[in-house]
Amino acid sequence: MSDRLSAEQWTDFWQAGSITTFMGRFTQNYDGAILAFWKSIFDRQNDDAVIVDLATGNGALALLASQYSEAKQKSYVVTGIDYAATDPKEMLKNRGFGDALESIEFLPNTLLESTGLPKHSFDLVCSQFGFEYAEATKAVTEIDRLLKTRGGMFAAMLHVKDSVIVKQAQEGIRQVLQCGKSGLVDEVEQLLRAIDTAKKSAADPATTPACKARREVVNEITGKLHNAQSQYKDPGQIAFFLSNIMALFDKRAVGELELEAKLELLHKVQPESEKYLQRMRDMISSAMSADEIATLERALTENGTAVESSESVCFEGHHFCHALIATR
Repeated sequence: MSDRLSAEQWTDFWQAGSITTFMGRFTQNYDGAILAFWKSIFDRQNDDAVIVDLATGNGALALLASQYSEAKQKSYVVTGIDYAATDPKEMLKNRGFGDALESIEFLPNTLLESTGLPKHSFDLVCSQFGFEYAEATKAVTEIDRLLKTRGGMFAAMLHVKDSVIVKQAQEGIRQVLQCGKSGLVDEVEQLLRAIDTAKKSAADPATTPACKARREVVNEITGKLHNAQSQYKDPGQIAFFLSNIMALFDKRAVGELELEAKLELLHKVQPESEKYLQRMRDMISSAMSADEIATLERALTENGTAVESSESVCFEGHHFCHALIATR
């Protein structure tokens, strides 16, 4: 199986409603050093700048540009494109972004390498963790086509192979694989079936030998997974796996659900973990090496766009990503 997500898989990801690709972080959009970088880029644009955000997802970067324009009383024209069937205005409609969100034109099902947008019409072509998912050679050609011939700017923040994001993704993958190999889903199914059989025969599930034996196996596996969490800086995937499965034994969570309904919930846990697994593999495979960044810089230069800066970005004490600015 390819590590790269399809448009349909990305659509499914964005429909979860996260404004960025970080679940549980940046809930109201990028902040700190990431926001500071983009404000420094927007500072340099004309009052009527025409801006396109490549691989916009749910519109995080496009929204930052539009909010900046609104706050500084500028008249930016902002477009966001993504090859998924994204609908940021629907996803973010109740998040309080107001006119800043409504003023953006979003174009779903649009390839970064072939946007179909007007030639040489953009003052700023930008991307936050998006450019690197494209085919680099074609993407550089498209950026060259989009940028105004005088004064155009390309700015991007890129995933890189030695970043804390990649390291965390690798840890998350190990957790998902560990959970899958544990056999907990199958054992919990057998326990739920044993409890259901006991109840139907008016026996006590707490003392029925079949239930007790199954429960001992489940407890042994969950104990091992609980202990395994200490191996990881952020054991979030193991915690997700355990909490969602063990909730099936909590009446406050599932009430008096019938067996089949509980089994349906049980068998949704692993697919959700596998979605995360595929998403992390996709991100890791997109992360650029130092050689790939150097190749990108040469390609931009050859197309008449001078690389102004290309440097690592530190966020909350960690190497977070790589920022590149190129101008005409």
